[in-house]
Amino acid sequence: MSIEEAKVSDKRGWIIASCVGVVALLVYSLTLADYAFPGESAAAITSWTGMDILKSPLHPVWGAFVRFVGGLSFPASLVVRMNIFSMICGVLSAVMVCRLVRAFVLSMVSHENVLPHAGLAADVASLVAGAVFVFGVPVWQASTHLECRIFDVMFALAMFSLLPLMFRYEKLAWPITVLAAVMLGVGAVESVIFLPLAPIAGIFVAAAFRGRGRLSIAALGVFAVVAALSFALYTRSVMQGFAATPYAMAHGESGMTPMEVAVDFWRQQTSEVRSRYQRPFWLCVLLTAVLPFIACGFAAFRGLSSERSLSQYVFHVAMTGCVIAATMTPASPLDLMRFSVKAGLPTALPVAVATLSAITAGYLAAYWILLWRVTVKVDEYDGAPIVVNLAKPVGMMATAVFLAAVFFGSIVNAFNCGRDRGEFADLCAKEVLDRMGDRSWFVTQGILDDHLRILADVRGKKLNLVCLHRDDEESYLKELAAKIEEGGLKSSKGDL
Repeated sequence: MSIEEAKVSDKRGWIIASCVGVVALLVYSLTLADYAFPGESAAAITSWTGMDILKSPLHPVWGAFVRFVGGLSFPASLVVRMNIFSMICGVLSAVMVCRLVRAFVLSMVSHENVLPHAGLAADVASLVAGAVFVFGVPVWQASTHLECRIFDVMFALAMFSLLPLMFRYEKLAWPITVLAAVMLGVGAVESVIFLPLAPIAGIFVAAAFRGRGRLSIAALGVFAVVAALSFALYTRSVMQGFAATPYAMAHGESGMTPMEVAVDFWRQQTSEVRSRYQRPFWLCVLLTAVLPFIACGFAAFRGLSSERSLSQYVFHVAMTGCVIAATMTPASPLDLMRFSVKAGLPTALPVAVATLSAITAGYLAAYWILLWRVTVKVDEYDGAPIVVNLAKPVGMMATAVFLAAVFFGSIVNAFNCGRDRGEFADLCAKEVLDRMGDRSWFVTQGILDDHLRILADVRGKKLNLVCLHRDDEESYLKELAAKIEEGGLKSSKGDL
């Protein structure tokens, strides 16, 4: 490919990624929640904006952005601003998925017969990956209300989007290595998804410095050291900052030390990971989403290099079935995780797993397109001629079936992503506030606390909640005592 052809191809790649981003923006805007989504989303809004006590430093980078967005006075209301923030994360993530998949496909193509069709394969791969990502239920839902996991995925994708630049701009290889290492170290504190991604990032760095002798080992060493230092320094900063909060200072007689905060922090992170492996059907999620991603990563070089063999056909048919199952059927990660709720286990939207499935789908689309479009000579292969001759019809049929599955799957997924799926909590909270009138004290059991606080803040209404379920929380009891001392409590029998 000449320099001019490469520029045209890259421009086409940006056009496709931009179109996917526009579609994502349109779809997410039409289904964007205008209320606080029940659970973690509503709790995050009250905790990070100061309406309630911050009880944990989990997801500190995301929390800093939430606090910043909460401090703005525009656009729209507080809740809508928060949800727009998640929508922006989803749109940017979709664009980066397209760009990464395209770069991956082009880097794997090397056979002379395949090169003329590499641009088409990369275009289709980025488009399919973007469509599977944008219309995937976990991503769609996380992008339409405040959700930390779509931010974590965007952060990880931003880190990996830097790494291919080392191949194009050799002079920037070292600065990019250091920057990516810093992002990895900070990301490891932000979310557990960064830890399993560290080896993949290391492979990128080693590949970028390949052919420079010992520089490859030096680059890996610098990458590891900078990542470790970033992790340690950022952990120290986060723990010291949280140790100075009211919640930590009210813990025990002398408050929590930064070390105690760190121990509790990593206990929560470990508990989150452990809970995922305790959920029913977690092995099915692993087999249909995670392992296909890893397997296709190892098979990509041979798969995109015009190899014709029965084992390749069978392998890619199996991987295609796994991706369809993981994104468009009841075997998808989201549907399987729903059983966790019935089992009484904590659940979360598997956005990271859905991202892996989208990337795998992009690779498979490229493989089937190349199998269909590339013409090879039978005498170039040792296998049976019938196996080689089957390539075009099998590739054409698989391409049609796979693209149809992506299209119809996207339509079906829309039924799980309605705008009003979590609005009931805000409606109940509005009714409670309406019936309170001028009263400011309300006894609760915790179900609607965050929604009451948010709506009261929007209305400018003074609200004091007596939360029965927080009777053992020292920081809350001190705050409640201060409010009672400041404003007093009145009843029909006099002061309380």
